[in-house]
Amino acid sequence: MIVMFIKMFLLSYVITRFDPLQITIESIIDSIKNKTLKSILVLINFLSCQPCCIFWLSLYMTHNLYLSCLYYFLTTWYDKLITPYEKRIRF
Repeated sequence: MIVMFIKMFLLSYVITRFDPLQITIESIIDSIKNKTLKSILVLINFLSCQPCCIFWLSLYMTHNLYLSCLYYFLTTWYDKLITPYEKRIRF
């Protein structure tokens, strides 16, 4: 369970915080001309919020709602408490 959380956390961290990937996703959405498809992709654009991303990834990978909610709350805790310190500390 812990190993699965670490894997999904790292994957969601890379998806949400890796700028070239976010820029690529935004450019793909902007390049689409069809309004219906574009609105669907904007709704699916959960890849900018780390707790949302880890919830959907864990739900897809584990098929367990309770575990997904637990991962979501742990990641939300990380986002609210640890991220402000992460922004202050630069390597």
